Amino acid sequence: MDEEWFRKDYERAVDLMNFVRRHGTMSQLEADFISEVLQRFNRLLDTRGPNEAKRSIDVRRSRSSVDGLATQPSYNPGEMDYQLQRFINVRDDGTSESTTPHEQRLERFRKLVHAVSFSLRARKAARNRKAASASEPQSEEVFNLLRFINSWHDFNVFALSTVSGGNELELTATAVFHEHNLFEIFSLDVTKTVNYFHAVSKHYRKNPYHNSVHATDVLQSTHVLITSGLGEFLSDLEKLAVLLAAMVHDIGHLGYNNPFLVDTKHDLALRYNDQSVNEHYHACLAFQIMHEDPSCDLTSSLTENQSKMLRKIVVDIVLKTDMAVHFTMLNSFTEYLDNYGANVEEWDEEGRTLARAMIVHTADLTNVSRPTHLATQWGTRVVDEMWRQGDEEKRIGKALSPLCDRETTSVASAQVGFSNFIVKPLLEQVGRVMDVGFLNSGVDAYVAHYEAELAKEQATDKK
Repeated sequence: MDEEWFRKDYERAVDLMNFVRRHGTMSQLEADFISEVLQRFNRLLDTRGPNEAKRSIDVRRSRSSVDGLATQPSYNPGEMDYQLQRFINVRDDGTSESTTPHEQRLERFRKLVHAVSFSLRARKAARNRKAASASEPQSEEVFNLLRFINSWHDFNVFALSTVSGGNELELTATAVFHEHNLFEIFSLDVTKTVNYFHAVSKHYRKNPYHNSVHATDVLQSTHVLITSGLGEFLSDLEKLAVLLAAMVHDIGHLGYNNPFLVDTKHDLALRYNDQSVNEHYHACLAFQIMHEDPSCDLTSSLTENQSKMLRKIVVDIVLKTDMAVHFTMLNSFTEYLDNYGANVEEWDEEGRTLARAMIVHTADLTNVSRPTHLATQWGTRVVDEMWRQGDEEKRIGKALSPLCDRETTSVASAQVGFSNFIVKPLLEQVGRVMDVGFLNSGVDAYVAHYEAELAKEQATDKK
């Protein structure tokens, strides 16, 4: 790149963007010119790094100008889709010779995070036609948090949700797909894939617990479990399906459990004949999004057989997240381990199907194994959602479901019981396939925390 030539074009582009901000008009020719300069600007940042870029151009001025550009009626967010596709497809574009393979991969990951963050911000700005707000994704902060995508203890989904402006699911999904090379292996259309991630995120409701933050947590947990040994048997297609299932496993959740929906004769209960009502709805909605909007068809690059197998696996996994089948699944998993050993490769197809579902089911139940300062937030959230159901049951004159009475239910007692009678026996069997020491230490700390809280409650009751 001729730096002097670029610097002049850059200054012209910034002046033009500032003119657009003031007067609100822009021709297609001007928009194309700005887009080209922005692409070169991003290449400069990527190949030279921020310090070198700052010596060549006024980065702060550029950022404010780009924010202004995204608010204009003539701005086309499709341009960012193009740049997003390009960011992911380009390999080692101008990387210095001294960079190690690990650093090169980290650099590609950084570009990916920046591209997705900027794309999401541009979409929101174009939709709202107003200046950028503090709730929009801040790519540097997002990148710093997503650097821990492979860590059970250091990944903080709550912080990611805050700095990404509520875009934690699509960003984490993109990062996880990148980690498993799924974009490349299946030649996934990046725009359609990210569109799908975005659509899934928006279909999650604002429940205290069953929301997009929980889906993100389960997705990242599934990723860690796969890479820690629980998913060694998975083919690439199975891996894609398992991660997709983790992402959509609670999509559209209404905030009420299955017995409530059945007892109140909810439309979904009638539609699914009282059988795993929430789970059938989640699986249906996950594929309905792809079917109804071709721009969100993540499977468009797959063969017909791959698409059929993907759907079959995802639906099976999502249906098995119903807690009503927990003990049946755990008993079957234990029997397979007893009869066939810990190498899932040697299990029959029924066992393999079970093992796939156990990965997501384990991820769904083990947020209590996160560091205590994160795990306790999940404990509070799930009880809050149950209490809201109890409030509704009171309002409509129904008997209160277990643990749904906010006046009598102890959060500490509920969490100790769940951890000791559900999570620990589950981890005992999962531990026969992979090392679960990091999970056990987390749940032990969680139980110790709530046992101390329970002791305080009991001491107060005696007074």
